[in-house]
Amino acid sequence: MKYVIDRIEGDIVTAFELDTDKVIKIDKSLIGFDLSDGMIINYENGIYSFDQEETDKRTKKIKNRFDSLKE
Repeated sequence: MKYVIDRIEGDIVTAFELDTDKVIKIDKSLIGFDLSDGMIINYENGIYSFDQEETDKRTKKIKNRFDSLKE
């Protein structure tokens, strides 16, 4: 499963499942690495991992959308 981090409030991470937009809340201690809003994380076999490639791709796509609005 792939999730995008929406926000972090204390020890709770709120994320959206990319395929369904389902909202989940995750205990931050289960993730095991530093997080920030907009990051894409994977969940597989009970382990969370950071997806740098997908995060970069999504960030670039959003930046391009904003840049096109400026023109």
